[in-house]
Amino acid sequence: MHLDFGFLGRGIVMQHITPEDAVQQRARFVMFAKTTAAFAKFYLLSEANHFERDVFIWTNKRYVKNPLYCKDDGPISKHRRWFSQFYTDNSPTLNKDGTLTNTPKSINDNDW
Repeated sequence: MHLDFGFLGRGIVMQHITPEDAVQQRARFVMFAKTTAAFAKFYLLSEANHFERDVFIWTNKRYVKNPLYCKDDGPISKHRRWFSQFYTDNSPTLNKDGTLTNTPKSINDNDW
């Protein structure tokens, strides 16, 4: 994100998301700024706090096959139809206990 803080300066915040396993990711935030160190730290902590609040929403979401849409939802249904091409009957799904219904295979697996 390119940021303009007005008289306080400008900055760039980058998020680095790294998959750790099938359902876990590591998020890192880096900020480069021409502002005071105190303001940069405050802004970055605020950004991380907002991200953490989003994590609560992401971890409690559930799939609804035919959700209700409002006019401000945009082309979500079009995106869902397009994205469905990447799923098959053999695609892994997440069980309630956090395990996967089946383990995805890699071309590097020896048991093919």
